Amino acid sequence: SPTSTGGLITKLAWQYAHTVSVVYPNQTCYFEAVDASTTTINSGTYVNPLTTSDVTRVWSGTLNVSQGWVEVTLDRPFLLLPGKNLIVHWHNNRGSYPGTAYTYNYTVTVGNTATYAQSDGAFPTSAGTLTANRPNARFYIIGQMNDSNSVAITEVISPNDTVRAYQNTPVQVVIQNKGMANLTSCY
Repeated sequence: SPTSTGGLITKLAWQYAHTVSVVYPNQTCYFEAVDASTTTINSGTYVNPLTTSDVTRVWSGTLNVSQGWVEVTLDRPFLLLPGKNLIVHWHNNRGSYPGTAYTYNYTVTVGNTATYAQSDGAFPTSAGTLTANRPNARFYIIGQMNDSNSVAITEVISPNDTVRAYQNTPVQVVIQNKGMANLTSCY
């Protein structure tokens, strides 16, 4: 929503329609914040999140689904800035197509708000299909409350858990701006 105050997204949920439960290994989810003017998807061209600087991996793992809302707690919470819209990139690397019965509920929208591509046994390499059928999703957002100077360590890159106490190992972390101010550095 262009009038949104943004916030920290900690979970998302998909509304699974089928009565049979299924396990989806090798799933990855990426988030991308876009300008508020972006309300439709105009190209089915594949966006590779690994080579796109504006896309952030927020979760990966195995998805266990059963009928109803399937919640995913993000590995890396995502800060959606005020006035931005969100694009969700979901990669299903399960390796085989489960069939048309295993579907998620969706809402038909005015414009193309989703794209999909499918390939049995391998990740799709061709352009996807645009659709106005947007999967029903629910997001858990912690709103901002006059928090202008706030940062957090969201990932420890090194050292890992096998560093010995006598080693001189540099510390590498990912620091994310969690506040409303445009911070460019922190101590």
